[in-house]
Amino acid sequence: MGWERFLTKRPWTTNVSGSFLSQTVEPSMLHMGSEEVDPLTTRTFEILHHFHSLTARKTDKSVVRLDWTEEVESLCRLFFSPSNITRFLGYFWSLWYPNCPFIHRASFDPQSAPPALLCVMLVIGACLSPHPDDASTARMWLDCVEELAFSDSSFSEECTSAPSHAILDQYLERKKKRLECLQMAYLVCSLQKREGSTEARNRVRRYRHATMVMLARDIGLATASHRELSLDGPSETWWRQFAIEEGLIRTITYVFLFDAAFTIFHNSPPRMVVSELKMETACPEASFQAGSAEECFAALEGWKQTIFWRRHSSIVSVVKGLCQKELTAESADEYSKMGTLNLFTAVQCIHSLTFHLQNSIIFESTLLPVKTGLENWRRIWNRRIPEDQNVPNHPDTLWKKFGHASYSAELWHLARIIVQKIRDDNADVGEDENSAPVLERPRKRYDNTDMTDVNGLIMEYRRLSLGGGI
Repeated sequence: MGWERFLTKRPWTTNVSGSFLSQTVEPSMLHMGSEEVDPLTTRTFEILHHFHSLTARKTDKSVVRLDWTEEVESLCRLFFSPSNITRFLGYFWSLWYPNCPFIHRASFDPQSAPPALLCVMLVIGACLSPHPDDASTARMWLDCVEELAFSDSSFSEECTSAPSHAILDQYLERKKKRLECLQMAYLVCSLQKREGSTEARNRVRRYRHATMVMLARDIGLATASHRELSLDGPSETWWRQFAIEEGLIRTITYVFLFDAAFTIFHNSPPRMVVSELKMETACPEASFQAGSAEECFAALEGWKQTIFWRRHSSIVSVVKGLCQKELTAESADEYSKMGTLNLFTAVQCIHSLTFHLQNSIIFESTLLPVKTGLENWRRIWNRRIPEDQNVPNHPDTLWKKFGHASYSAELWHLARIIVQKIRDDNADVGEDENSAPVLERPRKRYDNTDMTDVNGLIMEYRRLSLGGGI
């Protein structure tokens, strides 16, 4: 099929004016055969069309301030060129993906991925590029990518019930679309929080974050499960089902982790509570990183013998198990098989619990479950075998290593500092009869935009004789 025929058949070109088309398509390309055109060129012009539409049809509620000019069009075409798509995706996989390993790389196809998901991955990759011009140009498109992502129809789509086997494919396709919508929302929020303007960061804190949590709840946290997945044998259909289900488990987990990060670093009241975290624990990294159905199935052989698969354990059930009582040595060994990502999630669940304890009238006995959970977590962390310990630091394999999750021990230390502070504050009130009641004592700032308070806590670590290091 020639390029000219392709342009006339693509649905996204139907609303593009002739003048715009003549400006964005090189005349020589209209006479190229399909074998002469880079397959990613179609994505370049699709993105160009979407961004032109966003800037040309801005409404009062639009976050886009960019005006479309010939210069902007030229920059857009160059920035999202096929060669840059390949290059920026490489940066994304190597430098950012380890911080949010919830996209199934083996099945990800840049030629068919949703435009907003592809765009945000490209902009993130460009922001991490070693070439300064890439990052500066990428910031032009931050608001466009945000608007494109949050205007997706999946945000208003109604949920569907679980399917019969006859319509499994259609159900999985709908589930995948909503999963991709949640993934692009997470990536946009992360991107704007890191690289966006003050206005964009405030927008994430006040609105986009809440919308993302709403979508996760709308999808259903308990639906993030492998209960319907059999382990009879590998097939392409089986692998596709696993990838979508595991992607949903991991993505909803990271929505919670995004929320927990606001609580830990900005003292923002949690939008999600630990008791609602009914998604299953994530499967081993090797299964999600596998390049074939057979490799994935083999990676699950050991996992299916654990309590996490046999019981389809949820995150909340794991946290309850950690906080209820001291684990036996045998139980600690079993829990150590849950993996780094699940341990990363568990310690942030404990942080979420400490926030509620900090902001209520508490007694010493109330802290016991949290202290028990922290001690059990420490024992498990020291027993675990890091999944990425044999992954070489090579550009082609960096995506298999852990990013933020590798700092779980530091979060454990911070949680212990907070627990000690809670004890000290209550001890001071109890010893001094003339001191102000707890509810009348000066409180820390909430939802602050810097990290002054958490930095202050870390600096106090030296004066606290906590003992029992990790």
